[in-house]
Amino acid sequence: SGAHQVSQTVAQLEKVTQSTAASAEESAAASEELSAQAANTKHSVQTLVEIVNGRRRGARDADGLTEAPTVRARLVSKRSLKKTA
Repeated sequence: SGAHQVSQTVAQLEKVTQSTAASAEESAAASEELSAQAANTKHSVQTLVEIVNGRRRGARDADGLTEAPTVRARLVSKRSLKKTA
């Protein structure tokens, strides 16, 4: 009958709605996680750029050693090797 078909259709719509809501929640959670990871990656890249550019020359690591000149020296060495090759 028509009433039975309407009832089945409404039940199917409810299932689809619940499934869509669950997918939306999962997507939102994944989006938040990716956003946090992107922020961490951005910070790491900014720090690396500062080190490579020598802006953190006075930065010291846990052993009290200056890190920027060592990184910079390695990069200069590599560039020199590439130019001579």
